[in-house]
Amino acid sequence: MRDFSVTIFGVGKVGSTIAFSCIIKELCDSIDLIDTDYERLASEHSDLVQAKETYKKRISVALPIEPRESDVYVICAGNRRGNDKGSREVLYIKNRETVIRILEKIKKVRKENSLVLMVTNPSTQLSKDALDYVPLVIPCGNLIDNARLRLCKVQGSHEKPDIEQKCLDVVNGKGYTNYAITTEVLLRIIQWQRGLDCLYL
Repeated sequence: MRDFSVTIFGVGKVGSTIAFSCIIKELCDSIDLIDTDYERLASEHSDLVQAKETYKKRISVALPIEPRESDVYVICAGNRRGNDKGSREVLYIKNRETVIRILEKIKKVRKENSLVLMVTNPSTQLSKDALDYVPLVIPCGNLIDNARLRLCKVQGSHEKPDIEQKCLDVVNGKGYTNYAITTEVLLRIIQWQRGLDCLYL
């Protein structure tokens, strides 16, 4: 089986959780980490290398200056969403420039069949823009919304479910979300590895 590579742009709370999970789940042979905050990036890299060594995994974790050929690119870079419901348009304006800069770099080095997973919010709007640069982009967050909808129903309310509030409850409590989005990213990578259409999960 050929080597499978993942590149993660933005190694903050979400990006580092995705990298760690890829190591623990052994989803790839190599991970490239790219971030503009070099001090934090070096620390996250060191921590992840120690984790993989503790776990005795032969996964390469590198810090290339520029992106290189990869099977999956995960874009987590940019500003986090706020703790209110009206911030998506502002967030789009803030994050678009960063995402476009990344996509321009990916376009130059990507494999013909590489996948881009858009984690940066608002992921659906940014994924539409990304199609001008790469042919296969999947916005992440839809599976989480479905899960939140199920959770609303389980709690037995007969009112219209407020799945956005489920997210805000987490953001207001700890300042960010990382586990649910990481789970969706991992599921999409697994589907992609199996040759299945990860648009439909």
